[in-house]
Amino acid sequence: MTGSLTAAIVIFRIMAIVGVIMIAVFLPALARRVGVPTDRALWLVLACPLVVVHLIGGAHNDALTVGLLVAGLALLATRSHRVGALVLGGVLIGLSIAVKTTIGAVLPFAALFAAGGPALPAVGVLVRRSIAVIGSALGTLLGLSYGLGLGTFGWVTALSHAGDSVVWTSPPTAVGLAIGYVERPFHGHFDAVPACRLAGLILLPIVLLVILWHSRNHNPLYGAGLALLATIFLAPIVQAWYLVWPLAMFAVTKVRIRWFVIAVTFLSCVVLPDGSGLTKFLQPTMSFVMTGIVIWAFVRGVRWLRGFDPKEVEFSEEAIGGPDRGAEDLEHAGAAGFEPIAPAIAGARSSDRQSTIPPGAD
Repeated sequence: MTGSLTAAIVIFRIMAIVGVIMIAVFLPALARRVGVPTDRALWLVLACPLVVVHLIGGAHNDALTVGLLVAGLALLATRSHRVGALVLGGVLIGLSIAVKTTIGAVLPFAALFAAGGPALPAVGVLVRRSIAVIGSALGTLLGLSYGLGLGTFGWVTALSHAGDSVVWTSPPTAVGLAIGYVERPFHGHFDAVPACRLAGLILLPIVLLVILWHSRNHNPLYGAGLALLATIFLAPIVQAWYLVWPLAMFAVTKVRIRWFVIAVTFLSCVVLPDGSGLTKFLQPTMSFVMTGIVIWAFVRGVRWLRGFDPKEVEFSEEAIGGPDRGAEDLEHAGAAGFEPIAPAIAGARSSDRQSTIPPGAD
């Protein structure tokens, strides 16, 4: 707005810091309300090198996106029976989507979460709470779009150049590149990257619907993390710092995510805040590695659909919140007419844990 590059950098840095502060404030509240240790949530997210190096160092708007998303979910986690609380939570999530449109994949899971998922209430209650959350989020998004003079779908134009970069960090792109490397000795000239990217975009809504359907009887926050991960996994271009989106969701569940932490750590080492680094140097090798990961993800997804539940970590009551802040937080929630969500999640998870988990599944 000022035409000054320095001013623009300062503004983006301030936005990134504000986002990290919001994460630091609202992530522990969300974790306590769903029965997850705050230490786990804070260590996984705030201590993640992607946050310091990329979100702050690179001045990306993802920090603000995650901060607004976590704030909205923390408000919905109180399970308020008041429409105002549901609307405010939806508004915060709508603001998060306005900053990063791909966060919209979380919206139906947020509605399930607000309705009491995984222990869902009667259909009428589910519909009313879902309408309050989804309606307020979409209303906020459209209101901002019109207010900024972008029109109803003006923000979509920002996505038109999403596929300009060809890097192995995008799994569909990596598969296309691997096909190209295989056919090169035979003097083939078919560019498989566009076809693989198109296949990923076609699969994405199907995968999201499958995850949403599965999440109706499972933890919707874990489902939201899977939805964000699928959105990243099937996108034509992926930046390392995008992984902070699902990481924030996984951090407030009890699911073991060692495999995901390894991926985050690796990308933190090979990708710089501007998107450069060792990606070009590793392009041939990592294209085949990523193709193998695509096959692994497909097999794991089939197992998940057949009833396999990811291994969870068991935490003591002291680790979850202790007798001080956690109990005090839930006490205030009860006094304000809120119903804690942690017991419902714990009850639903215990009834779901009937499948046999193979050793080393984490």
